[in-house]
Amino acid sequence: MMKNLIVKTLAFIIFSAFIYSCNNNAEWKANAFRTKNGWGYSISKSGKIYIKQSSIPAVSEIKSFKSEEDALKVAHLVAEKIAKNVSPTITENELKLLNINIR
Repeated sequence: MMKNLIVKTLAFIIFSAFIYSCNNNAEWKANAFRTKNGWGYSISKSGKIYIKQSSIPAVSEIKSFKSEEDALKVAHLVAEKIAKNVSPTITENELKLLNINIR
C-alpha cells in the first residue's frame, strides 16, 4: 500500500513538472527590425509573430523608431504586458517614461 502511494506521488510530481515546463518554455520574445525610415519591433512566441509594429504607437504621425534601442525598449514593455495578461497598448506617457524620441 505504501509503495503504491509513493509511485502515485512520484508520478504526480513528474506530471506537474512536465506541465509547468511546457507552459514556461514558450516565452514572449521582443525583436527589432529595420524599416524604410528607421526601426520597428515584433513580438513572438514559439516562433510565431503576434505583433509586428513598424511605427511608433500612440503617436499621431506614422514614424519609425529612431534607433534599434528605442524599438526594443517598447517591444520589451509590450512583451511584459502580454506575459502579465495586460492590454499591450502603449501610451504617450509610457513613451516619455522610456525616453523614446518621437520627433
